[in-house]
Amino acid sequence: MAILVAFTAIFSACTGQTTSPASVVNLTPAEFSEIIKNGGVILDVRTPSEVANGHIPSAINIDYYGDNFETNVSVLDKTSEVYVYCRSGKRSAAAATILKNQGYTNVYNLLGGINAWKSEGLPTSNK
Repeated sequence: MAILVAFTAIFSACTGQTTSPASVVNLTPAEFSEIIKNGGVILDVRTPSEVANGHIPSAINIDYYGDNFETNVSVLDKTSEVYVYCRSGKRSAAAATILKNQGYTNVYNLLGGINAWKSEGLPTSNK
């Protein structure tokens, strides 16, 4: 068991992948783009200045670094799908963990964040 844990830690460190709870689904930009069409909450956890540079259409912003992040996200519907993203995927993975710990059942994380989304040529909005 200790060997498996050590291997997982080394693999994650070498690949740069962040870990999320097993119940958080990590999605590529293409997968994320398709699944958000099913409805739910698209949650942008970046700072307002980052959001001003473009966001996924229909996303709501709750700043991960803002005051009372955990309280602010706790008002979202716990049975709804929640699609979380940030700039590169690290904050959104942490935010997804918080959501799961608060009892959210359907949490999806965008791998690579908005940077990966934009590099795939997917749409953004500045409105």
